[in-house]
Amino acid sequence: MMEGMRSQSVLLTLVALSACFMIWVLTTSSSPPAVVSFSSIDCSLKIPSSAPLCPAACSLLEPRPASFTANRLDLSLRQRFVDGMLDVNAMGLATFTNAGVSATWVPMNGFIVAMLSHYQRLWGISGAAGEIGVHWADYFIPIAITARQDELLWVLDVFEQQEKNVDRSGQGDYNIFMSRCSTLSLHEGNLLVSKMASTEMTTGRLCVLVPQRFRFLSIDGGHSRGTVYSDLAFAECQLADGGIAAVDDYSHAYWPGVHEGVVSYFNDHPDSRLAPFLLANNKLYITTKTHHLRWLHAMTHEEFWDTGCLSRPFCIEAPGKNGGNFAKFQLAGSGIAVAEHRHFNLTVAHQKWSAWLDAI
Repeated sequence: MMEGMRSQSVLLTLVALSACFMIWVLTTSSSPPAVVSFSSIDCSLKIPSSAPLCPAACSLLEPRPASFTANRLDLSLRQRFVDGMLDVNAMGLATFTNAGVSATWVPMNGFIVAMLSHYQRLWGISGAAGEIGVHWADYFIPIAITARQDELLWVLDVFEQQEKNVDRSGQGDYNIFMSRCSTLSLHEGNLLVSKMASTEMTTGRLCVLVPQRFRFLSIDGGHSRGTVYSDLAFAECQLADGGIAAVDDYSHAYWPGVHEGVVSYFNDHPDSRLAPFLLANNKLYITTKTHHLRWLHAMTHEEFWDTGCLSRPFCIEAPGKNGGNFAKFQLAGSGIAVAEHRHFNLTVAHQKWSAWLDAI
């Protein structure tokens, strides 16, 4: 008898659940529910759960600019900027000496942008360049001077709307930003500017606003887990094959949300088209899986890590490089090269920087 009562209870429960499901279907939409896959997963804080992560507008983007013309900047101004990087206070650019961050932060990260852009030119990779969270242009200017004229430049920042800067990561100022850009003849007519929080932008809207895939995208806006997680969707949807997304403060002890956001994103999206390949000078560099091995090989064989290295016994480690192995140097299932907490010869870096920019 008890067994019969249990069976009847289970049956009634199933009937009730079925009825609830039918009511939900009838009251939501006449179309069948979407299949849950990576392309339809919600991007947290950015788009409704019913919308695809990478909407149709992003699939229509041109893979590369239609033509190549000379760099938009006067070569003498560009060289003056690079020469000034031997003095970390040049052009009023900020230096960082707190929390163990070297005062060479600005010139070394600018140098790495030029190095990566140099390889992209060799491999025929092109596209827009931009930054989420430009602050006062400390990192954006080194990015902008690598751009050719047909490559769009885009920036996003809350600027004076500091009430949207919920974690107080930086304090943007539009007038200071434009003043610094103007020293290199970059004016409002040269830039696409979004004055908002990145969580107010959607992937579809950005793909319409910037109708090119990104060759280089810096992610340096909000430093919380949710914002970093959300910002990676821009790279997911709009990064060109072989393009690079540079995530700032990945190694910063005082911004653990950045590390958590990156790891959470890759854990939640095992079929992501993105793969990290380099950790250097407090930034994690991410590319597409189509070019991951090429980038990893290029970084482990770049001579600068030897000729410009002041740290001992070496400046870079990676799987198969300087005793590194995949068990140690991997993130999200991809091997990475690590050149973190190292010291470099700025004179050698300056020489390489100038040569690479001339080739761009």
